[in-house]
Amino acid sequence: MKGVKITGIGTYLPARVVDNDELSLDLQRRGEKIQGDHQRKKEAWSTAVNQLDGEARELAREQLARSEKVLQDFAENAVQFETSDKWIRKRTGINRRHVAAENENVSDLAAAASLNALAMAGLTPQDIDFIALGTVSSENWTSPPTASRIQDKLGIKIHLDQGLKQVMIFDLEAACTTFPTVLSLGYSLVSSGVAGRGLVIGADIMTRTMDYDSRNTCILFGDAACCMVLESCPEDQSNFLGPQGFFFGSDGAHADKIVVPAGGSAEELIGESLWNPFNKRNKILMHGRAVYEDIVPLVANRVIPETVAKAGLSSADIDFIVLHQANMKMNQAIEKRLQKAGYQSIIYHAIADYANTTSATQGLALYDAHMEGVLKPGMLVLDCAFGGGYTWGSALFRWPELPR
Repeated sequence: MKGVKITGIGTYLPARVVDNDELSLDLQRRGEKIQGDHQRKKEAWSTAVNQLDGEARELAREQLARSEKVLQDFAENAVQFETSDKWIRKRTGINRRHVAAENENVSDLAAAASLNALAMAGLTPQDIDFIALGTVSSENWTSPPTASRIQDKLGIKIHLDQGLKQVMIFDLEAACTTFPTVLSLGYSLVSSGVAGRGLVIGADIMTRTMDYDSRNTCILFGDAACCMVLESCPEDQSNFLGPQGFFFGSDGAHADKIVVPAGGSAEELIGESLWNPFNKRNKILMHGRAVYEDIVPLVANRVIPETVAKAGLSSADIDFIVLHQANMKMNQAIEKRLQKAGYQSIIYHAIADYANTTSATQGLALYDAHMEGVLKPGMLVLDCAFGGGYTWGSALFRWPELPR
């Protein structure tokens, strides 16, 4: 088995920053627009019902019923448009988030982060053998893999004089556990000798998957990308602890607690979801309180201790912990339990400035901690993520000597 080292890390954040005040105002305006638009539609269709007959009248009745349903739902859900900077910070710890431009896609964010990581590693895109993309917001459904678009945007030449260049590409999705999962696969490709070096990427544009007619989820997410460069090395120089340094699991009994019900092969996007802003089954639905109550003890009492035990280590061996940046209250609750259990590790938080960027959260945190000098060479890092499914996963590795 070959050793695997981390030779570069890079991130990319879209230029637009939306703070809580701007998001709150946008939410309020959306509520006012929905109410105003459907009130006008109700009046217009009501008039049409009285003036038309036959099939045209039946169509007008159907449209009138839709507007009345939306207005009824608005009255029942008006509080979902009321929020503020104080309300968001108190519940989530988030101050602002980055939002991708209309002409930016996941592959653009990922390619930019990859170039930054390659520059740190002193490599070019042509040097790599694989692109392992972790994302829950692929650009196309089923085909092509978004990683193929990253390969193209990086300018990796495939048709060489000596034959075709080997560059394996794939997308992987494991909800918010995506990054340690794709990291484990990148590690496996290099340690097994299938590839010599490659890119492990976490990238998502989450703001396009949110329901912006509800404060429950739209306040939580942002857009970003991160990338690690992995390379083969002698086994005694490896940053990773081997297969025993990874720990994964899932409990599908909780799958519907964080779910996008429609739009996949199980449920078509049809019916009321196409016209009623209060029945968006193609957007994330989350049972926040239940998720919090399940995840905090699961991660603090089971996943992290069992990750450490599998590697033959103790809590005293762990220098630095980076959790999936889902919610500051949740992470602080996990941190409190870990400290009571004897962990004295640095537990780094980065959600305030970025929000939950799903597949990119941990890479952003690792990069910031490295650039700030908080994360030092030789530190033993425990990277732990958790999310929909439920899924969970951890990776243990020593932080390398990298440029700043």
